[in-house]
Amino acid sequence: MIETFLFCKKGGYVILRHNSIRDLLAELLGEICKDVVTEPLLLPLTGEKLPAGSNLSDGARLDVSCINLWSPLSRAFIDVRIFNPKAQSNWSKKIPAMYVAHENEKKTEYNPRAMQEHATFTPAVMSTSGGMGKEFDRLVRQITVNLGYYLSSC
Repeated sequence: MIETFLFCKKGGYVILRHNSIRDLLAELLGEICKDVVTEPLLLPLTGEKLPAGSNLSDGARLDVSCINLWSPLSRAFIDVRIFNPKAQSNWSKKIPAMYVAHENEKKTEYNPRAMQEHATFTPAVMSTSGGMGKEFDRLVRQITVNLGYYLSSC
């Protein structure tokens, strides 16, 4: 019964977990970056040919965008995914492969659109058991470094 909230799409637990991480990232990025936007819309497509698997929706949006995260004056897009390692779709994979698979799915879907906007894309993948993917780990380290510079200059 206790694990029901990990699987069940009803009741809002899935979206609450996701939105909590999204909002925390936006808050932290707001301390070190410029123009932090939650759920920014991507620019509409105007006939571009994108690779298979790319999100082609006119209303496509990501979880957070900001400027100055990875380099000065560059825009960064971040999208959060929290997966359950005990879900049936993950049964055949080892834990590290689960993170890579989820990161690659996000990259396939959104990286071409981010590149179209001359921006970077980072998938922020976590599991319900508390781990995080390599890309998210890199993002957390970058935020930490930038916060350290910010705090030391105060």
